[in-house]
Amino acid sequence: MKLILKNIWFLPVYITLLISTPAFSQETPGGHAEVWNNVKAYWHLWAERDLDGFMEYFDKGFSGWNYDNPMHMNKEATRKWLTLQFQSKEVMAYDISAIDIKIHDTIAVVHYYYSFLKKDTQGKEQKCTGRKSDILMKQGDKWLLIADHGGHTSEKGN
Repeated sequence: MKLILKNIWFLPVYITLLISTPAFSQETPGGHAEVWNNVKAYWHLWAERDLDGFMEYFDKGFSGWNYDNPMHMNKEATRKWLTLQFQSKEVMAYDISAIDIKIHDTIAVVHYYYSFLKKDTQGKEQKCTGRKSDILMKQGDKWLLIADHGGHTSEKGN
């Protein structure tokens, strides 16, 4: 009997940890789907080349830094760059896969992989793959981009 009692000392610690884990967590239960649906919504608008709709998901103070840019870009610079891209490239298909989503009150961090097939004005097709980290802030019923980082990891993925 002495041996059994000696080996169950961890039981109260284990139960305490199980009960208190939600208190330590800063994630909002059930918010992951809402955040991911917003990411999917702005990717769809991007693929459709809906510049105005896509830019509605950007906070006015947005700051993004893609791998292929020497410096970060604000919302206005992003709009200018996308205007050019939308004129010269068409997205034929795309896929995004969530890797991790963390929610802290009104801030969400979303890490994901992406791939897409694009076609330029000469009809040349190219597959691009990459990874992104989007930082979003809840404003009303939307999660808006306040920052992002990442980009193409495939060769010649511009």
